[in-house]
Amino acid sequence: MDEVLRVYEKWNTRVSTGLLNKWINAFQKVQKMPTDNGKMLKMRYLMQIKTRPPTFFLYVNNKRLLTDNFE
Repeated sequence: MDEVLRVYEKWNTRVSTGLLNKWINAFQKVQKMPTDNGKMLKMRYLMQIKTRPPTFFLYVNNKRLLTDNFE
């Protein structure tokens, strides 16, 4: 039963926007961003909009530059 309660707690956990944005900044430093005609994808910020199931919303400069790989 202890394990069930632990998993339930994790299922209801929300990740702070600040922590997600720190992750985005670190990710962009090590990962090449998609480009098209000299324009590069820039991830502006990320936020968790739902906990069950975990759902995130990513703001970018141009969503047409967001490739399937990044999505």
